[in-house]
Amino acid sequence: MPPVPGTPSGAPLKVAQPGGGGMILAFSALLGLALAALGPADTEQLAVLTRSLFWVTQITVGAALCLALEAGCGLRPGSRAMGWTVSIGCAVAATWLYTPFAWQLELTFGLSVSSGDLLRDWQEEWRQLVVPFVLCWLLLRRIAPHPVAAEESRVRQDPSTVEPSGAERFWPELPVELGEEVIWVRAEEHYLKVATRQGQSLIRSSLLAALSGPLKRIDGLQVHRSYWVSVRHVRRLLRPRDGWICEMIDGERIPVSRRRRTSVKKALAQRVVYPQPEAPAGESV
Repeated sequence: MPPVPGTPSGAPLKVAQPGGGGMILAFSALLGLALAALGPADTEQLAVLTRSLFWVTQITVGAALCLALEAGCGLRPGSRAMGWTVSIGCAVAATWLYTPFAWQLELTFGLSVSSGDLLRDWQEEWRQLVVPFVLCWLLLRRIAPHPVAAEESRVRQDPSTVEPSGAERFWPELPVELGEEVIWVRAEEHYLKVATRQGQSLIRSSLLAALSGPLKRIDGLQVHRSYWVSVRHVRRLLRPRDGWICEMIDGERIPVSRRRRTSVKKALAQRVVYPQPEAPAGESV
């Protein structure tokens, strides 16, 4: 399949999935139909279609309120950060908002009779609603599939969607024409300058990642916090007046840090020549 315009070549095309909120509302409707089929005592006198309409409306409106409150808290359906305590708090708060609607719905369907004291009627309605409402919401949260969480799990398990580490990016990002005979490597912030016999290239990686992976199989040394050298490509070890330097076969001069001098000299003792520093005129070495 040819790449989709506007997407990187080879990148998978993401298809829009239904939101977790929509799935919960769909399950709310199914739960309402299940209650209508059971015919609880309070609604058994209603016709089947009327009873179905009553329960589906009750549960979906309540679920919509819970979803709205969770969204207001900055939470999303299916988020793994969603705790049961937060869900219960949203459900209790939604019950307060939902009570006037539930009371009016029962009056409309002839399931309740007003006492004349609206506030008292609402308080009584809330006391009857809060426990089943919260339990119903937690049940929906438990059984309804959440596409967001499912997608996050799929991404974690699918190797093709995992961003490669710095070590894994080393060889793929190095141009093929440069080969794999690395002479030296220099860290440059979030990149590495890699020098081979065929040239140089800048790749996305870190020196730490390269040392723990691709450079581990090469006989080399970290001579400085920002430099690595291939031992067999060190032409000689120089000691100018300001410190030690590895002169590489490509002419690059790599500084050796003070704390690594001893280990570098020991490692290169049998491979390089240590020329004496040039003495200023009129002085002897």
